[in-house]
Amino acid sequence: MYKGITPSNITLSASAGFFDGETYTFKLKKEGYFDNTYVLESTVDGWYFGNILFGGLIGLLVVDPATGAMFSLPEEVHVELSESITASDSLDVISIETLTEQQRNKLVRI
Repeated sequence: MYKGITPSNITLSASAGFFDGETYTFKLKKEGYFDNTYVLESTVDGWYFGNILFGGLIGLLVVDPATGAMFSLPEEVHVELSESITASDSLDVISIETLTEQQRNKLVRI
């Protein structure tokens, strides 16, 4: 488990074992924002099928599955958080008579 602040660089393994890709779950939290959960799953690397031409059965069935080279993860992941609206966000309604002359000059008629 990793706990830190963003942005962050984390080295992750794409393989969870022999013929098994890894899955990671990121939980992002920040005050004033909605929590977000992002699931990152490894996929079979396209070059793995190159073993059919270049590596033979040993590369296809033994070497790449054993070393984890048959799976890949994206180099970069970007996850955004949405700003939450809290009870402290409010709208104040006031009378024009309470404004100073300077504030009245900034008003725009609609």
